[in-house]
Amino acid sequence: MKIDLTDAQVSLIIDGLRALQENAAYENKCTSDSEIHDSNNQMADEVDDLCEYLNCCEEVTPEVAICVKGGLVSSVYANANMDVDVYDLDVSDFPDEGEQEAADQKEAELDELVKSPGWRAVW
Repeated sequence: MKIDLTDAQVSLIIDGLRALQENAAYENKCTSDSEIHDSNNQMADEVDDLCEYLNCCEEVTPEVAICVKGGLVSSVYANANMDVDVYDLDVSDFPDEGEQEAADQKEAELDELVKSPGWRAVW
């Protein structure tokens, strides 16, 4: 989901959330220090999570660079956090027992994964 907000709009929302957070104890009609503390802590976590999300909502198209040396992936670089799974489907010229079956299973897993919503070939 992408939210198209200006920096001023994001700042206004964050300021409003912080004001709400400061007034939470009054709004919840807290009567003891422990109630105020508990109310503020719960609100603080929720407001902090939302503020962090709003500050980070810009979509970044991930770029990935994969270094292969000697037929092996030696490193993977990216401009965003991501998980990387390598599906090595190569089988030796004279496969050991079960080697071909293991490669076939990995290929079936990969085929199933790329059929999932949101997955597509990028290269």
